[in-house]
Amino acid sequence: MSRINNVIEGFLIAVLGVIGYDTLLRALDANRDNTLVSFVRRVSGVLLAPFEGMFSDQHYLATAMVGVLTYCLVAAVVLAVIRDDADAPIERRRSTRWWDRWRNGRGVWA
Repeated sequence: MSRINNVIEGFLIAVLGVIGYDTLLRALDANRDNTLVSFVRRVSGVLLAPFEGMFSDQHYLATAMVGVLTYCLVAAVVLAVIRDDADAPIERRRSTRWWDRWRNGRGVWA
């Protein structure tokens, strides 16, 4: 499971790095005609597209903050589920469907 964890953590670091780098370039008013700046802005725009327009009169910084928080929460939940499954006894790992392991009505893993 550690290989999957490394991939997820690496993806999160890459996403946060691109968004953070774009935020820094915008704060420093970098030249948009530069190849690196335009590439970072395009990639960041794709990553942040789902979060644009959530609020009226939304600025880039708000979009970046919502995007970063969302990506961190999604990665944390996925990593927690993977780690929980890896720490499970062998009997529990036999079922690969998460809903087969969710039991006893209280939201507790069986």
